[in-house]
Amino acid sequence: NDYRAATLQGSYYRAIKNGLVEISDGMPRLTADGKRRLDRYQPQLLPNSAAVLLIFDIPESHRQLRNRLRATLRELYFTQVQQSVWQTEYDVIEYLTETIQAEGLEEYVQIYEAIRIL
Repeated sequence: NDYRAATLQGSYYRAIKNGLVEISDGMPRLTADGKRRLDRYQPQLLPNSAAVLLIFDIPESHRQLRNRLRATLRELYFTQVQQSVWQTEYDVIEYLTETIQAEGLEEYVQIYEAIRIL
């Protein structure tokens, strides 16, 4: 692969800063959060045509967190309904809640499970 050393080094230090990697006995090791993020997550469809709705209002001063949340939502099969309103028909509530808590976004995010009427 043609990855530049600076790119790899930046990714490594970012993983440490984000709590995905820790140094133990002089060796880098994945943290529990790092392992969880690497696991292939295969959510199931919600029953009864239900959907998970997520609404967020993250201040501009936390733009990086907002962008990271959007990337996570895309990974979890969410689609954007309106600006800052996303939905999915997959059962991702547990995984999503863990991610939001790990990022410290609880005060900016609301999650609902709903059934569409019309």
